Amino acid sequence: DGAGALALYRRIAERMPSDQTVAINLAILEADNGQADSARARLQQLRADNVESVALERAILQVEAKLR
Repeated sequence: DGAGALALYRRIAERMPSDQTVAINLAILEADNGQADSARARLQQLRADNVESVALERAILQVEAKLR
């Protein structure tokens, strides 16, 4: 379920805080579970650290589309 996946990804993100893929997936799960502010904040923080990441830009577009 969504809540279980979200909890699991949060634990993974705590263990792997610098893993961009984990952070992106967590933001997508947050968006899917109605946590728009958290998802956006996570992606903006990633953007500050990874200015030229194509995967990150795609994730931002994906999350914003989900939140509309």
